[in-house]
Amino acid sequence: MRAAGVVLAIDEAPDYLAAVRAMLAEAGYLVETSLSVGGAIDLLWRQWEAQPDVILLDLHLPLLDGRTFAELYAVLPVRHAPLVVVTGADEQEAREYARLVGAAGLLPKPFDVDELLASIERVRWGDAEAAPLDGRAATGDRPVAPAA
Repeated sequence: MRAAGVVLAIDEAPDYLAAVRAMLAEAGYLVETSLSVGGAIDLLWRQWEAQPDVILLDLHLPLLDGRTFAELYAVLPVRHAPLVVVTGADEQEAREYARLVGAAGLLPKPFDVDELLASIERVRWGDAEAAPLDGRAATGDRPVAPAA
């Protein structure tokens, strides 16, 4: 079976990462996760030839934050994936942060699987109709990622 794509999710909350992994795996994605910026950079360096298609980046991370990740990632000599900032922060702070890190998308927490998939597809394929800027899409009784 061919994967729908590869996603790297970076967040300090293991339960959140497990929920994202489960939602995306059900949709056919391969999912790598990291609890820290250092772990994510190490993973990207080790998987030189197999870079992710999209990176889901938490706004607030311990030790080194998402902005530091974006700065380090920008200088890695690898194929760069679009960043989607995923956060529970207020909208104004989140939009400014997404702009500062050069993110292609913004997804407010909590979100459901439809919102997650729409955000990934929008930044991956450049489809502005797949999801509005904030990543919100039509919802139903679908799994929801915790706000962690």
